[in-house]
Amino acid sequence: MLGKTAASLALAMCVPFSQGPGSQYTPDLVVGETQIVSPTVVATWARTGTRLDGAVLWRGRRGWFADSRGRHESGGGKGGAIHSEIVYGGLRLNMDIKDGRVAVGLDGAAVGRPTADNIVLVDHVDEGRGQWTIESLSIPPDLPTADVRLHDVLRMSPRLVAFLQCDIRSADAREQAAFDRLCAQVVAR
Repeated sequence: MLGKTAASLALAMCVPFSQGPGSQYTPDLVVGETQIVSPTVVATWARTGTRLDGAVLWRGRRGWFADSRGRHESGGGKGGAIHSEIVYGGLRLNMDIKDGRVAVGLDGAAVGRPTADNIVLVDHVDEGRGQWTIESLSIPPDLPTADVRLHDVLRMSPRLVAFLQCDIRSADAREQAAFDRLCAQVVAR
């Protein structure tokens, strides 16, 4: 897994799901991304213009997202509803936002109830049904600019930074270097 994790990080740092090449900025354009953001977390988030619609941070064991079963991301938004589906480590993870409420699903099953909070933290995603834990919180939804990046959003909350587990270390130097680059975007070392 060690070499595969470093390769996955290089290929999957940022995957937009609703903004194609040459897209022009418009205030109501929904922009979403799925990114590996730390040794243990993949994040999916969406914004409309300068407003954060919602984000889900999916956490598992170190490198869970580098499983050899492949990866797939898709999503989009229309009429105030946003949907994202990612497959990492053999797990199908969904984020749905509608009417200002964020809902999550794992392997086709709803997890918890939709929340009015704009951030959902899902822990133990790789440990099987019944092991998952859910927490939600809100951060100010108004973003400073339309080109804000996910790492800027994560820095807005000490709880989000702590959830990333950037202190986890790897014995593999290449893998650790990749994790350090990811975490340096959010955490000052």
